Amino acid sequence: MLACTRSLISLLVFPGVIIGCAQIGKDDSPQEAREMTRKERILSGTLEANILASGSFYLDDTSPIYDEEGKRVFLSELVNGTGSLVLRFSPSNCIDCILAEMENINYAMSGSIEDDVVFLSSFQNINQLRIFKRDHNIPYALYNTSEFENDLPRYLEDLHVPYYFIADTTRLCDNLYVPEKELASMSTFYLKEVAEKLKREKEKGIVFKNTMIEQDGSSGKPLSFVFSYRNEMDIPLIIKDVRASCNCTAVSYDKHPIQPGERAEIQIEYNSDIEGYYFKKIIVESNSPKGKVLLTIKGNLT
Repeated sequence: MLACTRSLISLLVFPGVIIGCAQIGKDDSPQEAREMTRKERILSGTLEANILASGSFYLDDTSPIYDEEGKRVFLSELVNGTGSLVLRFSPSNCIDCILAEMENINYAMSGSIEDDVVFLSSFQNINQLRIFKRDHNIPYALYNTSEFENDLPRYLEDLHVPYYFIADTTRLCDNLYVPEKELASMSTFYLKEVAEKLKREKEKGIVFKNTMIEQDGSSGKPLSFVFSYRNEMDIPLIIKDVRASCNCTAVSYDKHPIQPGERAEIQIEYNSDIEGYYFKKIIVESNSPKGKVLLTIKGNLT
């Protein structure tokens, strides 16, 4: 049995998913008991949906995503170093459900982390995406994922409803939540918890502007990459080590402590005589509570 606080809708955390439940207290009046029984019936559907959505998943960074200009982007470019909230929906979902969740986001996350919210949906073309965003006055970044629907978890997509998750720069997607239209308060509570979580993460550690850079070039000619970051701890940030995955990748960085709030850069130079696609990893170790951070460079050499 699930244990919940008396007469309250509370949140339980299963492996990677937040779900709602309710329980009748022995001191509740008959009317309150009937009301809570009704809520239990409604919540049971939410509970089942969220159990289906339990766990976490990874998204392939090669999966095509397109912005409002039709430019191809990558998931790791869309999310911040501390993670971003993603609302995944389809225009074929209940439009009232989609708009309700947008209102919940506006209410719960206003003034906090608007820049950390990403909408992923599927449109036939970019013009359809622009019209949808304009008609519904969406203030958040909206991306077209029509070409990688098969890469999304079927157990979530087959619910045919909007759902939430938090994605980080490693493309790990967790903190799954499937909202229930009739329980807007649960969505609001979930979103406020997410806002606080991401806000706390922003307040500590090393935060990179981006963790992946793509650049094409010519074989035998060096390519330069610059990864900028900021110290968001209240103590000096010390970069302990920066390691590249091959000898063809050279790194340089400031070995002096980076004071709170200050910015710095890690410079990468890649030089190879081999033509074709390249993909290189750089591991950054510091005294940040985030531990190791993975940076990647990729592109094609001709």
